[in-house]
Amino acid sequence: MRALKRGINLEKCLLIGAPNPGALTQRPHERARKHKLHFLLAFCAHLRHYARMSQTIELPAETVARPSQAMPQWAVRLHNDNKNDMVYVVSTLVQLVRLPAKDATERTLETHNHGSAIVFLTHREHAELVRDQLQSKGLSATIEKN
Repeated sequence: MRALKRGINLEKCLLIGAPNPGALTQRPHERARKHKLHFLLAFCAHLRHYARMSQTIELPAETVARPSQAMPQWAVRLHNDNKNDMVYVVSTLVQLVRLPAKDATERTLETHNHGSAIVFLTHREHAELVRDQLQSKGLSATIEKN
């Protein structure tokens, strides 16, 4: 058990999800058991090594691209209709667009008073998805390039 002499902590290995080394002592073949225990200890040391490395690596600011810079923004516009109740529209916006209830109420009132309102800004594919979801709930919605 050279790995134990090197100071590898079995408790840390257990915390990161390695199997219980004590369960290996119940297997009939002693040689296979020692081999598996050695493998687990080495694997735990390997994981801890990469965990330390991942904490120290930082990417330069120039290489991180924001989605708003990479893709043009598309707006999902909700249109007024006389068939849906305002409470239903607010609850649908909260459910599908993930707006807070206060913001969903403001957008619903803006749609009611002005005829339409932008409820969501995102990239094109996501805007199409949200538009389709709103239309499937019976609301009138379109997308436009912002």
